[in-house]
Amino acid sequence: MNAKVKNYALDKLTQDYLLTATLTLFLVVLLSLLSSHWLTKRLRKVEQAAAQVIASGSFSHRFQIQGNDEIESLGKTFNIMMERLEQAHAEMARKAQNELRLSNMRYQKVVEQQSELICRCLPDVSLPL
Repeated sequence: MNAKVKNYALDKLTQDYLLTATLTLFLVVLLSLLSSHWLTKRLRKVEQAAAQVIASGSFSHRFQIQGNDEIESLGKTFNIMMERLEQAHAEMARKAQNELRLSNMRYQKVVEQQSELICRCLPDVSLPL
């Protein structure tokens, strides 16, 4: 009888351990899934902000996220990068506009000089209208 009681107690203890291990494993998997969903949701916001910039061609979009972790740091770095790209783009546009203005001035000067040279080189001939 004593052996049956020991075997029963051992079986019951084994079942309790297996149940506890199964529940613990289930909780760990559940918590892992929830935390990964939370993290990837925040990362998707960064991805969407980058996609908006690419789609629009505008560097004015800024990333909005709160927290005190690596994802927030990534958002801040993204915003700094966008600000610098916006400044560089504006500077390139100013330089291009200035170069275009200078090029137009040079072109006008060449046209004026060419007209003046033609007028000097041609003999006085009445051109029919």
